Parts: sequence; C-alpha cells; structure tokens
Amino acid sequence: MLTICIVLFLLAMLFLAAELHIPGLSPCGFIGVALIIVSMVLTVVYVPFGLVIIAGELGGACVFIMALYRYIKRRQLYGKLILDETLGVEPSEIGSPESLIGKTGVTKTALKPVGKADFNGATLEVFADGAYIPENTKVKVVESGKTKIIVKRIPEQ
Repeated sequence: MLTICIVLFLLAMLFLAAELHIPGLSPCGFIGVALIIVSMVLTVVYVPFGLVIIAGELGGACVFIMALYRYIKRRQLYGKLILDETLGVEPSEIGSPESLIGKTGVTKTALKPVGKADFNGATLEVFADGAYIPENTKVKVVESGKTKIIVKRIPEQ
C-alpha cells in the first residue's frame, strides 16, 4: 500500500508541474490536488506511521517547489510567467485633475451615475453629482481627483 501512496503522490506532482505549462484553468491542477489528498488519506488509514510519511511527502513537495522555482529562474522563464514591469504614467492631454474644475463639456453617454463626457475633444469617464444626467447634456466639473471627476448638470437657458 505504501508503494501505491508514493506513486499517487509522484503522479500528483507531475500533474501539478503540467499545470504550469498549460495556460488558463486546466484539469491538471484539480487532478493533482485530488491525487495528493487521496495519497494522504490512504497513507494515514492503511500505512503504519502514516503521519511520519505525510510529513516526508510535504517536505518532498517543498523541495520540489523550491527546485522548480530555481529552474524557472535559471531558464529565464520568470519574466514570462510573472509581470515585473509597471505602467508609466503619461501626462494627461487636458492637464492635471485640479485644472478640470470649472470646465464645461457635453455628455456622450447617459450618466447613471457613471458615464462619459467630452471636454474639448477629450473623452473622460465622469460621475454625476446626484441625479441621472441624460446623453448630450451640458455639464460642468465641480470636483476632480486622481480617480474621480464629478460633474453637475448645467441648467438649460
């Protein structure tokens, strides 16, 4: 029975290694985790000193993960698996957020409460100050921050 448990555990490790090479969510990860659980349950139930063997399996899994990590680092696959770049902040076409306060524009979509508005050719995502604002309505920026531009409807004259 010990041999079956060890074979199941090694098979689980192979399935988990295959999971790394298959993009997206594949059945290999689920099968690998299920095999690990089955291996551990069988070990505890049917093998004398099963808990000691499970501790060895967990230690082996840690060694396997560390070796896999070093392999990925050495083969320069790390940059392909993990994004380590940051997006640069480009200057805005219309200036700083604080310079928007008081500017007027026209809504391109209905603001319920979020939508888009056009400010001299620049389309921005804006939030309505309170009520629903329909499309093609003149609006004025009343508050502006880094992530939020709040507009208020300009009454028709």
